[in-house]
Amino acid sequence: MLKRVAWLLGALVVLTVAAGSLVSGITLVSAFGSQGRVSTDFASITGEGAALVSDGIGFQGGSSAQSALGKLTLGVTDQDGKPLFLGVAPDDPLFTYLQGVPYDVVSQVNAKGYTLRQVPGGQTPSPPNGQGFWLLKAEGVDPTIDLPANGDLSKSRIVVMNPDGSRPVNATLRAGVYSPVAYKYGLGSSIVGALLLIPGIWMLTRAFRRRPEAVAVATPDSSTSQMPPPVAAPLIAAPPAGPLIVGGNDVSPPNLPPTPPIVN
Repeated sequence: MLKRVAWLLGALVVLTVAAGSLVSGITLVSAFGSQGRVSTDFASITGEGAALVSDGIGFQGGSSAQSALGKLTLGVTDQDGKPLFLGVAPDDPLFTYLQGVPYDVVSQVNAKGYTLRQVPGGQTPSPPNGQGFWLLKAEGVDPTIDLPANGDLSKSRIVVMNPDGSRPVNATLRAGVYSPVAYKYGLGSSIVGALLLIPGIWMLTRAFRRRPEAVAVATPDSSTSQMPPPVAAPLIAAPPAGPLIVGGNDVSPPNLPPTPPIVN
């Protein structure tokens, strides 16, 4: 009974670890994919000016170890599928570039909405991708930038513009995580979990396996048993023999009285 309980507890521990490893591995693989990226849309913003400018970033990175594990990402898409420019720039050169240009300052962005403050202007800016002050930038139908894990962007602004500087700007913001090791960890965790299922199931079968019942064989006890005395078989008298004929003459011995049987 104790062995069965031990097998059962061991099987439960191994199967629990296997299930956790499988679930976490499959989740990482399906979420990040082979590219190591996962993201979700969190706000759609429409501005009347030539640029959407964040009201500060308030982001400070962590250590190099955190950078190796993953980075925060920011992406934008146009609501009509048009190309967009996405960049991060320091305050001073950015506002010099936008001087006289109408733009919208975006703040308090969350799932419920955002706050938009319009800055008037009448000029059209030059294409943003050609400017040299951007700390980070990307342009295209689905531009995405990786925020540095060990950098300080607290005195910078996020800017979304049309590639030619035209207005208005319609953008859907998307936040995500990039991890170069998430897919590998997920794949390894899935393999380990699958391998742990083998000993777990084996231990479970050992716990519930029925042992064959032993058949008791009775053996005589030499100290107490006594063999019955042998019984002699009764002697039965042979029937009288017929006459003995030799050469046509009866040579039988004279008749003798029959031998009585011996009875014990």
